[in-house]
Amino acid sequence: MEEFYSSSNCFNKLNILNEVITDELIGINEYLVELQNNIYKKNQMDTASVKKFILQLETQCSNCGVMLDYVYLLLNAIAGYGYLLGIFAFYLPGNNICRLFMFGLSDVDGDWWGNLAGDSAWTIEPLLIILVEAYNHKQNKVKND
Repeated sequence: MEEFYSSSNCFNKLNILNEVITDELIGINEYLVELQNNIYKKNQMDTASVKKFILQLETQCSNCGVMLDYVYLLLNAIAGYGYLLGIFAFYLPGNNICRLFMFGLSDVDGDWWGNLAGDSAWTIEPLLIILVEAYNHKQNKVKND
């Protein structure tokens, strides 16, 4: 029993215990470093995915802007064509070529329908612009909150 409690035997056991604890602490430290690196990589991946998502949203918004430009162009083309019918009816009454542009309508009807088309298109266009700006303002306000 004395051998068990001898100082050399206790020091040996303490050294063994110290080595075991040191090895365990080194293993825990390596695990924590690996975990930290994984978290860092995950954060980088999350940042990259957020940037990708924002880029997709910006692309969709720019596509909406392009589509709105086409709608504005179409509305202005309708208005221009409508007012052109009034010019044809006033300056070239009874002309067969002008009748083709008026889809066979008489000069008075072509002038009336042309003015209606032009006025309608130029009424819808500013309303559409106002609604889009109000929608964008609301979206920006929600995003900032």
